[in-house]
Parts: sequence; C-alpha cells; structure tokens
Amino acid sequence: MVLPMRRLLPYVLLGTLSMLFAEVFSGASTTWFISPWGLLLTFPLYLGHVLFFWWLAHRTKRCTLVHLYLFGMLFALYESWVTKVLWAGYFYQPGVGMGSFLGVGSGEYVMLVLFWHPVMSFILPILVYELLTGKALTSHHSLLTKKHWKSWLLLFFVLLLAPFIATGNAYEHLSANASLLGSFAILYLLHRFTKEKEVESVLLSKTWFIGVSAYIALLYILTFIFLLPERIPTTAMPFITILASYAFFILLLLKAPQKECTTKVLKKTYTVKDLVFLSIVLLLAVNLVSFSPTIGRYLLFGSYAIFMLVGIGLFFTLIHALFLKKQEC
Repeated sequence: MVLPMRRLLPYVLLGTLSMLFAEVFSGASTTWFISPWGLLLTFPLYLGHVLFFWWLAHRTKRCTLVHLYLFGMLFALYESWVTKVLWAGYFYQPGVGMGSFLGVGSGEYVMLVLFWHPVMSFILPILVYELLTGKALTSHHSLLTKKHWKSWLLLFFVLLLAPFIATGNAYEHLSANASLLGSFAILYLLHRFTKEKEVESVLLSKTWFIGVSAYIALLYILTFIFLLPERIPTTAMPFITILASYAFFILLLLKAPQKECTTKVLKKTYTVKDLVFLSIVLLLAVNLVSFSPTIGRYLLFGSYAIFMLVGIGLFFTLIHALFLKKQEC
C-alpha cells in the first residue's frame, strides 16, 4: 500500500534529521541532496535504520535514553557490513587510524559505535524531532529541559562540530555553506509542511516494518559484496568481533528494564528558536574554521579526541546504570 505524501513527510523529516546529524555534521556527505549517491544510498540507509530501530524501541517498550543509546550502537555496526570502516578504516585513509584490536579499528570503533551513531544518528534526531512536535516521551523531558549550563554545553558541542564540517568540505566556504544551508532549507520545508508530527506518526506499521527490514537486509548483502570488496576481512576475527558486539548489545538491551513509551507536552524546554540560534552559530564557526586548514586540522584532532572520550564515558555510564545502580534506567 502506497502512503500519501502527507503521511510520508514525518518519516522523511526524521530521516533527514538523522542524515544531517550523522553525515552532514561529520563532513562525510556534503551536498547530499543533489548527489545520486546521497539520495539513492546514504539517505535511504539512515532513513531505514532510524525508522527500524525507533519501531523496535516502541514495540519492546525500550524508549529511554539508555535504550536508545543501545539501539544506536546496533545502528553503528552497519559500518562493518556496508562501509567496512570498522574493519579497514575511513575511506580517505590507507588503513585503521589507531591500530586494530580483535580485528577492528580501535579508534573507529570507539568513535562510531560508542559515540557518533548512538548520539548523532539516532538520539539527537529523535530529540530534535520531539522539540519540533512540542511533545516528547516522558523519559526524555529532563534532558530537553532548558538549563543555563546545558546551553553552554550545547554551544561548546556545536563548536566542536565545526572542524568536521569544514574538513569534510575541504575548507571551501562555498561547499560548506551549500551543505549546511541546503540541508537546513530542506528541514525547514519539511517542518513547515508536515502537519502530523507526533512521535507516534513516525512509527511504521507491521507491513512497512517488514519492508524496511527486508531493505536493510538486502542493503547489507549487496553492499558487503559489491561496495569496496577489497576491504572485506580475510580472517575470521573481525567477523567474530562484530557478531559478538551484536550479541553483547542485545544482552544489555534485555538487561535494561522496560518502560512505557508515553508522551506529554513539552514545557520549559528548548525550542525551535534555540535550534535556529545554534544553527547560526555553527554556520559562522564553520566559515571561520575554513579560513585556515592548518588550524582546522588541529581543531579536528581535538574534537575527535573529545568525542571519543565522551563515547567511552557514555558507555561506562551505561554499564554503571545497568549493573551497579538499583534504580530504573
């Protein structure tokens, strides 16, 4: 059954948010909205994954931030089968950046699995989507509540993203501005014309969930075989590590207690105006960093290191919450 356009818009909005945070803010996909590769492969990949795991979160009553972080780590493992980054390093590198451990790149695993995809590809798109709707899951309210210290932390976070975007656009102002402004414009139009933006409006039906699941399975198989096949590991250990990661993350999900995914109207939280302000700050910061590639590379190294440390901190905080605290996650 083909959904009418007005029913599709909420899904596209959430998928675009995931694309923005994960790909545009990393500098991996610049003007994706005019690129056949971006439109036909990268965007559907993020759209499919975020809808797939969001449906699972609701269906299993695992919608808290702890749960979403765990689903986000499962999300991140596509970087093995599809891009092979966890095994062979980033595309622009001859190999893994910080050495290998148990067949996977240590730096790539920490950055992508413990931080980037859980936070940027999954959690933040959902939180921003909730801000756009004016309603959020009750377990998300405390994080979305506006506080002075949070505002400074968000500002610092935005500044840390600037070197990624500048570097990904080769420190070219035209490319960086086109990437950001084009993506922001698409989000504005989607937000403007999407009438039904409830959290429940981006939950797939069972039929569509089966379809999305089939798409993801097919995507994994085809890209594993045909996309950069020379990056496929020749030993068993890399595959064992990734499969063990799936098993471990799923066990952690089962360990985390279930909680009803109920929503309520947002009050005293961040708003669309705050998002616009942060977007302007990001745009200015990217343009500033783009003036000096040398300084930009040092800033990129610092941002990357900070995000890795944050990822490690988040993971061990999760373990502490699941195994050492005697309270609900």
